[in-house]
Amino acid sequence: MRRVHVAVLFAGICVAVGSCGVGDSADSQTQDGDVAADFSDSKAGGGGNGATDVSSEVSETNGGAPLQCQPTTDTPVFQQHIAPILAEKCAVCHAATPVGGAPMPLLTYGDTQQTLPGTSDVPVYWAIADAVANKTMPPPGKPELTDDERDLVIRWAEGCAPEGAGEPVVNPENPSKVEVPPPPADATVTEVRAGGYAVPLAEDTYQCFAKKLSFSGEKHIVRFEVDVENPEVVHHIVLLADVDNNSPAEQFDCKAMPAGSTFMYAWAPGGQPLQFPPDMGHPLRDGDTLVLQVHYNNGKKKPGIVDHSGVRLFLTEPRPKEVGMVATGPLQFTIPKLSETKVSSRCTMPQDTLFIAGMPHMHQTGSAFLQVAERLDSSVEVVVSLDKWSFDNQPFYHTPLLLKKGESLVTSCTFLNPSSQPVVSGEGTKDEMCFHFMYHTPPLDTRFCDENMDGGPSVDYEVGSCSSGIPMTDPPTVGGGIRLLSETQWTDMDTPLPNGVYVLDGWDMMLNQVSTVAGTVDLEKSEFVAAGYLIRDTHSTTVDILFNGFLYTKEGASIEFGGRVNESGEFTANEKNQLVPISPCADASLPLIWMTYGTTDTQAATSFFVDVPGQPFDLLFRGRWVVLGPR
Repeated sequence: MRRVHVAVLFAGICVAVGSCGVGDSADSQTQDGDVAADFSDSKAGGGGNGATDVSSEVSETNGGAPLQCQPTTDTPVFQQHIAPILAEKCAVCHAATPVGGAPMPLLTYGDTQQTLPGTSDVPVYWAIADAVANKTMPPPGKPELTDDERDLVIRWAEGCAPEGAGEPVVNPENPSKVEVPPPPADATVTEVRAGGYAVPLAEDTYQCFAKKLSFSGEKHIVRFEVDVENPEVVHHIVLLADVDNNSPAEQFDCKAMPAGSTFMYAWAPGGQPLQFPPDMGHPLRDGDTLVLQVHYNNGKKKPGIVDHSGVRLFLTEPRPKEVGMVATGPLQFTIPKLSETKVSSRCTMPQDTLFIAGMPHMHQTGSAFLQVAERLDSSVEVVVSLDKWSFDNQPFYHTPLLLKKGESLVTSCTFLNPSSQPVVSGEGTKDEMCFHFMYHTPPLDTRFCDENMDGGPSVDYEVGSCSSGIPMTDPPTVGGGIRLLSETQWTDMDTPLPNGVYVLDGWDMMLNQVSTVAGTVDLEKSEFVAAGYLIRDTHSTTVDILFNGFLYTKEGASIEFGGRVNESGEFTANEKNQLVPISPCADASLPLIWMTYGTTDTQAATSFFVDVPGQPFDLLFRGRWVVLGPR
């Protein structure tokens, strides 16, 4: 068994060999292309069975000396064995004019014999073998080499990379493409383009270009098509719908998608037009704002590049069937520090639904993506399975799938967080997402489809660190109602709260607003539970409440949040007669801003006003208490 080892010369070899990251899927029939042409049982796959285990070192550098190789009688040759692999698996980026930031062509035997850029004596074929052996190339989402292909490339490099005789088995200038029909004859075209953008001399630049559309009535998008003006530096292109009109300008830096936006289309080298079936179209209305996000890779630092690349949208009058976009997957989650974490959510069909194409989406800590369909007969069908993930490799996949009412999609993402800080879900580049943006018909009435898979909310109470004197027994878990603060009848509590130990017996939660980053809170559907104690002394008060639950939005998202309010010490009254903590012991994930307490006609009561980190709303929590004993 063998292990290709090219010493320190090939640290970061994926940059040296190629940085083109998005393109054909493992099954070329499933990515982009004519989704109208074939509703066969094809599946998108980005993983593989892995390389042959190679355990002995084939070569090393020695103080910069040339690498050594040893021809054998069974060494593969370029023309017969290697050229077909490069044509099928590499030429989409490493073309005669490399695209997407790839630094060199890999089409001819002469290309493989060049010296690797940045070295004085290392041939490109060694870099190819190293990248193939270590699975850094082809990048995630590209067609992987089989074990036999990987073995051929490694043995070819070990044997000094002979050319062999004859013509290549496959013409490397013309890698195979998915057949795409011509645009509909009745379509008109509108474009979203980079408006003469001066490409910086840098490897990674993300630039957005917004366009507000103007036309009469409603149109249907029936085809997306990319026009790349400078393929040597355009790494990938994403078209977004700015649903909430949050784009700050016509042109802006945007590695993260604008808040409130959804994906419409994505392209990278090798990608092809996306065309809907003849009776389907995606609605586009007068005044809609589209955002073109372009990732530029000018690693060669070529000066003077001005780019006008963009996306053409082919529009027709409304077709019989409307296509919608829905984001399946969990909206809210946390990835603990130094961890591997898997998150999932379910999307149950309220109607028979046909899914046409989809784009999985995660950020930098994503490592794997899986979506399965759960059928009514309890069978499970894989829709998309990506064993490797790259932030720069997010194409659309052809996912023809008809789900009946009551059947479900389960979307799962695996994250590797090497940081000493937790990563939270969100739209920032340092946050994470787990979505599958899916075209479907008839449209669901939600932008998100995110159902909690863990059952109802629950709390596992443990005494807080600031809670000396709390009984060592578990308090009961109690539910309560969720209301809007402005619509709540308020009763002042002006009777002093007697000293004593109290256990939570009921509560009401009031939000100062129902607008969140994921939509409008559905107060009737949302659910929470809580448990806790309160101790009142002459000179101090201890509060220890743990709660958890789900806010469900009318747009189909679920937001799980909860936390602990645990403070102990003295409180002072402010100008509104609210009690504010004075440097107390605090062990709270939800900071206590102020509290009031007293008695009603029937029992003790308190109100707590807390800040909810990461959310635009504040929370007023009114607890009802039963006294356990004196203090």
